[in-house]
Amino acid sequence: MPDRDGLFAAIVITLDRLGMSVLQARALDGPDGTIFDTFHVLPAEQRQAPEPALLEQALTRALAGDLGRLRPARRRQPQHLRHFRVKPQLDFTDMAQGTRIELICTDRPGLLADVAHVLREHGLRVHDARIATFGERAEDLLLVSDAHNHPLPPEWRDALRVALLATLDGDKR
Repeated sequence: MPDRDGLFAAIVITLDRLGMSVLQARALDGPDGTIFDTFHVLPAEQRQAPEPALLEQALTRALAGDLGRLRPARRRQPQHLRHFRVKPQLDFTDMAQGTRIELICTDRPGLLADVAHVLREHGLRVHDARIATFGERAEDLLLVSDAHNHPLPPEWRDALRVALLATLDGDKR
């Protein structure tokens, strides 16, 4: 589909609100301002799995409107996940196409939606996303840029680091 600012966040927030857990995601820039997003999702609760038609309708509705209006669901971290904490690791690497963010942390419901929301709130564009979940561990690689497709300046990276680390703790949103 044609790419536009906030698209990745809108998709993952919508999937999260529908009760879907994103196990893997891939976002790639395409030719002529297009984007190719693929998601491997599972229902968070098997008994409450939405029908594929409902997923399609909800995504179509969400993507047709103002992407900035979508907000992640607010929830507390499940008690059983508190015993499996992975110390957050966050690294930034400047590249010609933007800044690569490497994020390793404890997985939890809504994590990707919260991370995508932070990126959108900072006005960043997501050009590539490689999202992987291994049990209670999330390992995400994101290529982001400013609105002009440039790497993030140091002060932006510092502010983004603070915001991302704050959102990784699901109890402090």
